[in-house]
Formats: sequence, C-alpha cells, structure tokens
Amino acid sequence: MQSRGSRLLLAFGVAIVMTSAAGCSMDLYQECRPDPRIECGDNDRCVSDPDFQCESRVCGRLEAGEGFCTKSCDADEDCPNGECEPIVPGGDPYCIPQDQLN
Repeated sequence: MQSRGSRLLLAFGVAIVMTSAAGCSMDLYQECRPDPRIECGDNDRCVSDPDFQCESRVCGRLEAGEGFCTKSCDADEDCPNGECEPIVPGGDPYCIPQDQLN
C-alpha cells in the first residue's frame, strides 16, 4: 500500500517526464533574442546555444530578422511548418520557420 506522499511524488514525476518529452517543440519558432555575448551583428546569421529563453535551449536568427526558438534537425520532417537547414553557412542544421525562408 502506497502512502499519499508516495502517490503525489509518483504523479509529480510522471508530469515532469511528460513535460520533458513534449518540451523541445512547444515553443518552436517563438520569438527570442540571441545572447548578446555571441558575435551576432545586425545583419548576421547566428545561433545562440545554450539559450535559456527557449525550451529547446537554442535561439537562431537569419540576417536582420527576428530571433526564433529552434532545434537541431536531420530532415524537413523534423520541422513542422519549417525546413531543416544550416542557420550559419557550413554549420549544423536547425529548424527554420517558413516565414523566415527566402
């Protein structure tokens, strides 16, 4: 027989696991600002990783556009309403929202 405290702890643990499993894409493409400590001039592409504004811990920016929360990817299928491309030329691929693509 479980005590009430054990059941609450178990329920809390399940909630944490469920949130973690869904967390990486919940804020995908929401606005963020790349960390000012990285070199990301007004017209540069950049990736701020880690960036704690985003659940995925990654904020990206294309040229003079707004920053957006993103995640690493392997194919376009990993990016709902976006495409999987390097943000920084020659860099790792990340999800880029459709409205920021040329």
